[in-house]
Amino acid sequence: RRELGDPETMLQILILIAGAILAYLILKPTKSAKMKPYSVTPEQRLSLPSVSTHINRDWVVDCNDIIADVLVSTQSLSKNLKTKGYCVIHTTNDIKAAYLQFCETSRKYFELELEEKMKQHGEENWGYMQKEGVREYIKLRPGDDNFMWPNDEEFRKDYSILFNLVSEVAFPCFERFAQYKNEKNESIILEEAIDDIRQLIPSRSSLSVIRYYSHNERPYKDVCSDHTDTGILTFVFRTQVPSLEILDKTMGKYVKVEELAEVGDMIVFLGEKSHLFTNSVQFCASPHRVNMVPNTERYSVTFLLDTAK
Repeated sequence: RRELGDPETMLQILILIAGAILAYLILKPTKSAKMKPYSVTPEQRLSLPSVSTHINRDWVVDCNDIIADVLVSTQSLSKNLKTKGYCVIHTTNDIKAAYLQFCETSRKYFELELEEKMKQHGEENWGYMQKEGVREYIKLRPGDDNFMWPNDEEFRKDYSILFNLVSEVAFPCFERFAQYKNEKNESIILEEAIDDIRQLIPSRSSLSVIRYYSHNERPYKDVCSDHTDTGILTFVFRTQVPSLEILDKTMGKYVKVEELAEVGDMIVFLGEKSHLFTNSVQFCASPHRVNMVPNTERYSVTFLLDTAK
């Protein structure tokens, strides 16, 4: 019989205790469901630096694969939206050409005198807004007569072509996103909401073009500060003046995401309604901002997949 103070006995006891601790660490319940979607607060985000990142092909999906419902691409899309908050979509040559054409048409419109632009959008100024010295933009929704169209047939034609082409990618993206299963084999989008969303999206989604004025040196917070969008999914075209930065959930830093794409590709990220319609708190709106390059002018085209008026 061994005494408690016997060295061999004490060694066996220590081994048993260490084994019990190791088993607890391995088997203890995960806290992932209680984790905050982002590890930084809105206040902390204001001081986060911008970082460049290497091109990882896992972050890029082809729009044709999304439309064709290729499993690998649809899983990659949903996984990136969940873990990083964004994904890059490689577009077709037709979409790229339509995007560049619309940018050129928009440039002609923005060159009009302010009085003329305001007059074209009616007394209530539906569709056109300006922040003096910073930016101006047009936001239009084809299915809503409240939005006043510019008195320019070429603009309306080029807008409609691009809207329809982007819709052919954006709507399937939502469908694939809705089909994604979580760890409990549940659909990410709440089943009871899917049909209602499908009916609302075509008439409530919008396409906007924003002109950011050239400046010598202006902090990003004075151009387009840290914010989230109100829709379900936002699609932003990669511009010729890359300035969009998105808060990467895995890094906890703002990533110069346009560096991952070609001009005319799209970056898709989550809006505020994505959280409302999903079973997972981890699908939350992606904070983003525009950090302009000095002495450049930027034209940004954005498609907002939405259900709101």
